[in-house]
Amino acid sequence: MKAGLVAVILGFALIAIGMVMSSNLQAGTTKTEFGGFVLLGPIPIAFGTSEGSMLMAIGMGVMMLITVWAITAIVRRR
Repeated sequence: MKAGLVAVILGFALIAIGMVMSSNLQAGTTKTEFGGFVLLGPIPIAFGTSEGSMLMAIGMGVMMLITVWAITAIVRRR
């Protein structure tokens, strides 16, 4: 229960930090890119509008997988 609450609070904090950081950018000098990471069973699929956004999506996907594995290992020890 406590870990879930911490994860939700951390998520909101990261969103707020991202919004503040993106608001500091000057208008007209930004380039919009996006990427994503999807797991279809054991098959990972990464996509993006540029190489940089795709690499970012892969990195975030790997971080999510490591987080899930770590949480699973912690829960199974109890």
